[in-house]
Amino acid sequence: LPRTHVQQHLDGIDSDAYISMFTDEEIEQHIHKSGSDETVSTLFSAQEGHTEVTVIAQDAPFALSKFCAVLAANDANIFDANIFTREDGIIIDRFRVSDAATKGELRQATCNKISKDLNDVMEGKLDIEHLFETHRRKWKRRQKLPMNPNVRTDVEFEDNPRYTIIDVYAPDALGFLYRVTETVSKLGLDIYFAKIATRVDGIVDAFYVLGRDGKRIVEPGRQEAIRIEILNTV
Repeated sequence: LPRTHVQQHLDGIDSDAYISMFTDEEIEQHIHKSGSDETVSTLFSAQEGHTEVTVIAQDAPFALSKFCAVLAANDANIFDANIFTREDGIIIDRFRVSDAATKGELRQATCNKISKDLNDVMEGKLDIEHLFETHRRKWKRRQKLPMNPNVRTDVEFEDNPRYTIIDVYAPDALGFLYRVTETVSKLGLDIYFAKIATRVDGIVDAFYVLGRDGKRIVEPGRQEAIRIEILNTV
């Protein structure tokens, strides 16, 4: 690839985490896929005990929540994710997932279904609520593990010169990321970067957001309203 093309891509993401997280070969794939005719390009990489799913698409309202819903609806349990947005609106989201039943890598048939569903959802051919509700009913019939009462549930705001950072602590639950990211979008916030981690003591998610006007959320009253809405979701 031309050096200027690569530099433009890296400058547009403006994140040291992106450069350290992906190999040169993976970044080359991202650049190629970001210029493809596909609505959503999906890359799968089987690792020991899990699968890395990288989704590349043009940003759109509720895009992240739709990605999370498609993964959940296909029994892909997200335990780690990193969300990046290039300045021209290309999103590159990397999810580490495991099969909800086997706790291992995703089967090829599942990967194919995820890829198709992502495109159908983003093209308006598949209703995300219907897809997720079917999945929810299936899991309702399965035995649930008791919830750990010691898991922290809270929402905090961090100071940052460029973004508002919302830290969400909660117990792991079916479709958690879908519900939270949908709520964040409904509150008029755009997610530019995110760090998702599922630990033994629950979920710790950090969302780097701005309002639709491109400004940080600094007013205490609005922060508290956002906090309450997210807590009502989790």
